[in-house]
Amino acid sequence: MALLIGLLLIDAVFIVSLVGPMATMAISLTRLIQHDYDGSDASSKGKLRAALFIFYSLALLHSLCFYFWLLLHFSLEMLPIPASIEEYGHGDGGYYQMLLRQYLQETKTKCANDPKLPGDWNLVTYAVGLLDSASPDDHLDGLRMLDVLAINKQRSVRLELLSSRHSVQNLIEMLEWDGPDQEMRERAARIVADVAAALRVAQMPAGALHCISSLLEASPRSDTLKKPKGEYDSEWVDILSILLRLVMRLISAPGEAGTVLCHEISASNDAVHNLLGILDGQIKFPLQLQENAMDVLSEISIGLSAAMTENLVKKLYHIFLANSGDEETVSEARESNNSEMHNDEESKPPKPAGLKKSLVEKNDELSEERKHLAALLSLLVVICDNLVDADLFSNVTSVNDELAKKLKKIIEANNENTADCLRIVKLTCQVVIAIIHLKPSSLKDFNESNFNDVVSTAFKNMSDIENCMLFAVKDRQITKPAKTLSSLVKETQGLLHNAQETGNNSI
Repeated sequence: MALLIGLLLIDAVFIVSLVGPMATMAISLTRLIQHDYDGSDASSKGKLRAALFIFYSLALLHSLCFYFWLLLHFSLEMLPIPASIEEYGHGDGGYYQMLLRQYLQETKTKCANDPKLPGDWNLVTYAVGLLDSASPDDHLDGLRMLDVLAINKQRSVRLELLSSRHSVQNLIEMLEWDGPDQEMRERAARIVADVAAALRVAQMPAGALHCISSLLEASPRSDTLKKPKGEYDSEWVDILSILLRLVMRLISAPGEAGTVLCHEISASNDAVHNLLGILDGQIKFPLQLQENAMDVLSEISIGLSAAMTENLVKKLYHIFLANSGDEETVSEARESNNSEMHNDEESKPPKPAGLKKSLVEKNDELSEERKHLAALLSLLVVICDNLVDADLFSNVTSVNDELAKKLKKIIEANNENTADCLRIVKLTCQVVIAIIHLKPSSLKDFNESNFNDVVSTAFKNMSDIENCMLFAVKDRQITKPAKTLSSLVKETQGLLHNAQETGNNSI
């Protein structure tokens, strides 16, 4: 009963507070229009009229201010959410309305304490400030706001985050979030990926490198990456690809930071296993992600344990042999492009714009295939030169004519006068040289495959681009590997000729 009475009193107060200003407004307007004030003489009546005019005017102004405030309050409550926030906020516009109201409330509180707001106060600084809170809920709210702003290419997000070392630390530490709900980790990774291009090693706080390496320990086969039909989540894969490029940049940077991160990743069996999982083909990840994973493996491979090294060599050997489609795809794409370029223009109508676009797309795919193949060959060179000895190589691999034929096909498929093809042929020669040193008996397979003729033909076709590349010293990717094609071809041919002479003498 007491509760009911209390509720009725609250309702009555609310009604009076809402209707009272309206009654005040009506009375004030009426009295301002009608000047029938009572007074005994003209003198006192004039004073009374002036006083009541001021009183009713103030009452009317007060009522108008009340309803103006009420209208402003409800308009802020019903503030429309931009379509971009609706889209990237998974359609939860009501939630983002609440976040905006929180920002407005915080702004109002600051104005109450000090009417002059800081010059840099805005929605971005408010969201970054939430990352400093002790509450995980505030962290998630801040990440959601920054995520939406970053997706909409708000440059102020990068500037605000990069201006504060503490903000970068808070953001990177959230990559280690291991709760059942991975929304915080996903949004933090997306924001880090957005600012990764401008992030410098000097800005990395203590412990941040461990947080980044821990991101690789999350299985790439988890629900985060996979969709119900076994396809990958393209958005998360793009984020992971950017983060792998960030890891690569940090690892290759001079100084202690790169060494520490390299050790962190190589010491984690889960991280190495998941990097290999990107390559094993159980999920068909994009070539760009596979290329980034191979680049990281190339850098961390020297610090791997003996058991992990053996596992790495086994997996890559099988991946290399199973990845037989690369050189076939390159050959098919090249033949397709040539056939389209040599169509009889007189007997056929002009090509529509769609076919021209298709040709560009084919060239892009061809370039991506070659970059992927170059990354795989580069990783094989690192492993053969630095990680394995003859015994380990013989135990985990079986060098036979299949491997020799595959390496031969790679050179034949990339026998063009381009920088990408030059790099692939040079890396292939390095792989052949390393294999021959590790297992001299493989010389027989290479000679039976006429490998010497293939290398000679490639060298003749690429002599022009080889000479041009000698002057392109500023291009780090082109000058890698450092050896020239002529020196690699001479070394390869020397090994093959020695084997032939030895075989002839033995006969």
